[in-house]
Amino acid sequence: MGANGISRISLSRILTHSTSPFPSPDRTSNDLPLCLRTSSNRGLSSSFHFSGEAFFSKAVLGLRRTSAGKRTPVLISPKAVSDSRGSQTCLDPDASRKRAKPAVPLGANYRLIDIPVSNCLNSNILKIYVLTQFNSASLNRHLARAYGSNMGGYNNEGFVEVLAAQQSPENPNWFQGTADAVRQYLWLFEEHNVMEFLILAGDHLYRMDYERFIQAHRETDADITVAALPMDERRATAFGLMKIDEEGRMIEFAEKPKGEQLKAMKVDTTILGLDEERAKEMPYIASMGIYVISKDIMLQLLWEKFPGANDFGSEVIPGATNIGMRVQAYLYDGYWEDIGTIEAFYNANLGITKKPVPDFSFYDRSSPIYTQPRYLPPSKMLDADVTDSVIDVELISMYDKSENCKIHHSVVGLRSCISEGAVIEDSLLMGADYYEKRAKPAVPLGANYRLIDIPVSNCLNSNILKIYVLTQFNSASLNRHLARAYGSNMGGYNNEGFVEVLAAQQSPENPNWFQGTADAVRQYLWLFEEHNVMEFLILAGDHLYRMDYERFIQAHRETDADITVAALPMDERRATAFGLMKIDEEGRMIEFAEKPKGEQLKAMKVDTTILGLDEERAKEMPYIASMGIYVISKDIMLQLLWEKFPGANDFGSEVIPGATNIGMRVQAYLYDGYWEDIGTIEAFYNANLGITKKPVPDFSFYDRSSPIYTQPRYLPPSKMLDADVTDSVIDVELISMYDKSENCKIHHSVVGLRSCISEGAVIEDSLLMGADYYETDQEKRFLAAKGSVPVGIGKNSCIKRAIIDKNARIGENVKIINSDNVQEAARETDGYFIKSGIVTVINDALIPSGTVI
Repeated sequence: MGANGISRISLSRILTHSTSPFPSPDRTSNDLPLCLRTSSNRGLSSSFHFSGEAFFSKAVLGLRRTSAGKRTPVLISPKAVSDSRGSQTCLDPDASRKRAKPAVPLGANYRLIDIPVSNCLNSNILKIYVLTQFNSASLNRHLARAYGSNMGGYNNEGFVEVLAAQQSPENPNWFQGTADAVRQYLWLFEEHNVMEFLILAGDHLYRMDYERFIQAHRETDADITVAALPMDERRATAFGLMKIDEEGRMIEFAEKPKGEQLKAMKVDTTILGLDEERAKEMPYIASMGIYVISKDIMLQLLWEKFPGANDFGSEVIPGATNIGMRVQAYLYDGYWEDIGTIEAFYNANLGITKKPVPDFSFYDRSSPIYTQPRYLPPSKMLDADVTDSVIDVELISMYDKSENCKIHHSVVGLRSCISEGAVIEDSLLMGADYYEKRAKPAVPLGANYRLIDIPVSNCLNSNILKIYVLTQFNSASLNRHLARAYGSNMGGYNNEGFVEVLAAQQSPENPNWFQGTADAVRQYLWLFEEHNVMEFLILAGDHLYRMDYERFIQAHRETDADITVAALPMDERRATAFGLMKIDEEGRMIEFAEKPKGEQLKAMKVDTTILGLDEERAKEMPYIASMGIYVISKDIMLQLLWEKFPGANDFGSEVIPGATNIGMRVQAYLYDGYWEDIGTIEAFYNANLGITKKPVPDFSFYDRSSPIYTQPRYLPPSKMLDADVTDSVIDVELISMYDKSENCKIHHSVVGLRSCISEGAVIEDSLLMGADYYETDQEKRFLAAKGSVPVGIGKNSCIKRAIIDKNARIGENVKIINSDNVQEAARETDGYFIKSGIVTVINDALIPSGTVI
């Protein structure tokens, strides 16, 4: 297949309950998958997308293990937010490309975000989270391709992971600022065994050893340490200034002071280590927006002291000083530039050509700057006169001959094509970006998979290797899984394959979240239309099925359709729960009805032999239901979303019926295999337990010709001592690592990763999702001494017809059996709820010993 096609997925139906892996029935669908296809003389080619959410880029969290075994999380912040007028308050030199400031090119082949990430890596900080929001698509893409899913080898010690702004029942809003962004993800960060948070800026150019910074924080026993830049009077008025005492402790803060207020902020900078001559030149110290904050202090500040504060620099840090916390200054006296204006951006780039020593060097072997690896041909320069310039080493001109051109005091970026006779002076050429709590699709499936693995695997098995995923509601877990499972390059050195998250992003044109599946695709059409493709393939991210998309696309082309809809044959009992299609004798859709009943249902009957069913099956299945899977020709998609229905938010209920009504050719394509919409707790439970069915499961994960892919893990084998296991699926890597599963019984159940089941426990007709981490023997003894409960199933506990979500702690002698046959109950404060008679113990819940449910 060619490498120029693109497919794309958006995720349908997202979580609406923070404790349940399923949406409330009244919530509309916000996510979906989509693919694009092109034709070539080598056959079909394609790539793939999903739909989702993104935040303004302002934080990266990393974990560093010190020699003492302690870890420090790091937050990097790009600060791309919108003001009240909807304009971007930071530099955006390429707004037409919808690019956040940290994603702008730097030094020919880097991006601004590479600076703080590289500083982290050079400081032995390998676990990095990046929070993004405003115009973040290009930034998210670069991070995925540059740093992949595993920088630490087989022990999974290193990663750079995007945490996009996400909707949740508790907070449906975008990040309101840097502190608010961190606050919304504290539930994730506090799970780590860490001592401090290191908060960085993602739009500054500098080189710094963060290990020394953190060590200074510990040595001064500070609550907060702020990196401070010595400053002369001319520049001081543009920064937030700190006043310190003789111990370097901050006693006052002023934001961009002038006049008498500026004079009052003078300090003796010899306190921080400047010599007397430098101290006279630099009598001010400015905050760099880089902080170390002790973990317990961070939790206090964001949750208790200042729960409404949105920004660290102007609210949280001064507030901490005012309430008597120890806020310490740490001197940084090297090159530093805030890339906050076009002029600063220009000067920073051209500064690397400075002789004899550039302002900032990318050639320091002891502290390298990392970026996306690329596989391009060498630069081609024919009779070019180049002086005092930085040329990307991979390419100046790939297609044009750079004959007799002149390049002086300039920076020339990747894939730049410069034709003969051109003169480039004192300029920057960015080059060409030519190749450019848990959503439902993230819930566990079949012991060690996630629902999203199904459509992604179907794509890979259909030779669709370029995949975008659009996400929005409760998407953190989904985004993390995709990054870790599929990495940044599935196609080898030719970069042919990727699975990339496209999160909902704010932009000057549209500050809102995705309003539905069609709106999600519309907001990213600027990206998709750049690709030389023939069709979009739109998939659902929350269905369980196995399908060959190549045949589906081929049928679309053979019928010369504008749109082709995958259709499921349906009997009368189930038909009322779906959107039904009525077709003519050629299989062309002529009418659509959403969940019809009574006479309207009868009117939707069709002769399903038209689509290939035999007569007997056609009598049993006289209806066809839309699966929410579509192929749409590219020009038709652009017409529909931009011209015909610019206000339509949903494909299934608005765009597809609308296309039929205006006379477009909407064709039905029969799919007659196993298919399940995982839309309820009951459907989720049945789909998981269905894989234990004998002799043939409803859906098999053991098909060698069409495998299901997921995140690779490096775990020890399962340990089972005298356990009675029947008709069950046990994750092959672990049942119990620390507890002995002696005399326990597991029947007709699915047991997930890292599950610990103690002796005497009985598990029947249940789904155990497992755990995200292990607890050591020492940690278990510590919990026991406190009277608490370790993760897993305690001794002599009985679990029947239940779902136990991840990291749940079930005590000893607990009975979860629903003996009263309760059908619906909301007991989230007690750690569980009941739907359709199935007890679900929620994520991280603690069920005390002796409890009976």
